[in-house]
Amino acid sequence: PERVPPSHKKHQSRSIEHQFNEPRSAVWPRLAAAVQSSSATMLAVEPPWRLCADDSEAHPDLEFMEGTFVIRDDGSMCLVSWGLVFDPEPTETGIVAVEQALASTAELLEGLALERQR
Repeated sequence: PERVPPSHKKHQSRSIEHQFNEPRSAVWPRLAAAVQSSSATMLAVEPPWRLCADDSEAHPDLEFMEGTFVIRDDGSMCLVSWGLVFDPEPTETGIVAVEQALASTAELLEGLALERQR
């Protein structure tokens, strides 16, 4: 029989970053609480630097959607990066869902930064 190579999906990705004027130890608890209170399914939590969640249910136009937050120390500040990986050939509606996820995550990070200032 002829051997057929496995098909490999080439997922697409997008990312955003936000600099916080406070250390990771102050940002991590707020970030973890915000993600855990969302509709996302937690896939991996590695305190105090990495958190991965699947939010496919909130975005039915995408077969697959996982986001990973990573926090890097920068002296007395920290950088939060969020990488989003999603299905390889989303529909136009799926692309809108990706853009909405990027915007809502950017708002989440802005909100977490403002919490510190209150």
